[in-house]
Amino acid sequence: MSDELSVPVSFDAFMAILVVVAITIAVRYWLHVKKRKRMREKFIKPYNSSDLRTSPYTIGSVYRVVNKNGGQLSVVSIWHSDGPVTDGKEYQVEASHLVPFDHDRFVSGY
Repeated sequence: MSDELSVPVSFDAFMAILVVVAITIAVRYWLHVKKRKRMREKFIKPYNSSDLRTSPYTIGSVYRVVNKNGGQLSVVSIWHSDGPVTDGKEYQVEASHLVPFDHDRFVSGY
């Protein structure tokens, strides 16, 4: 009974199917990365890069500097991990705890 349901597939046909699947996965991944970069670029465009800081400890967090007072910064979180923060609270942090914003690293997502 199992012989009736099986369909003989040549090695060349099997390899062709694998190549098509691999190319499809690669193209979908490329489109996903491109979409993510466009989204990040569109999000960060209205902000002045000199007013932004990132955390060296929490990868993917971006903060907007609201006020500078000596060695203290008042910051608001605008991006965390993979999405914008809509209700960012204002925090007081030491200026040495944050590093300058790197636009290229943010857009690439790494």
